[in-house]
Amino acid sequence: MKCTSTYLVKEAVDVDKTWAMFFEGSSYDTVGEAGVVFEAPRGDLLSYSFKFDFPCSNNVAEYETLILGLRMAKELNLGGVEVKGDSKLVTNQVNGDFHVKEAHLAPCRAEAQRLMNQTGSTLDHIGRGGNRHADALATLASKVQLNGEEECTITIRRKELPSTWKEDLAFEEADD
Repeated sequence: MKCTSTYLVKEAVDVDKTWAMFFEGSSYDTVGEAGVVFEAPRGDLLSYSFKFDFPCSNNVAEYETLILGLRMAKELNLGGVEVKGDSKLVTNQVNGDFHVKEAHLAPCRAEAQRLMNQTGSTLDHIGRGGNRHADALATLASKVQLNGEEECTITIRRKELPSTWKEDLAFEEADD
């Protein structure tokens, strides 16, 4: 799978095919982090990490991440997306299967439902194993320091050969 830049997506959107969105939000020591992944019908990925600089619980972080992802999908003109997350509570509350018992989550659920209806998106629960990419992005956000900046760019590249591959090859030939 290939990671794609946001500016390329606007040109590549095919409105007849459905995109998938994976989300993961979590909190640690009252601050939160989030990972959002958009998967294009042909497999390209858009990956985003976020830090929440406001106090939040795990459930609030999950809701905030869902809402953030839905707003991004709308901004990118992706149409209705198949949203997938590993929070049973959020998934079931947004889909209307569970009641909201904690009053502070009610506005979050209402906004998530409004965006789901507005975009024509669907929300399904997936296991943690199916949400590893978004989970890794949330973890990354918790570990990276922004040093006062609003954002930073991180590039991850695949490296298929060790740095000393020529030396290793020469050593093996000499050994023979």
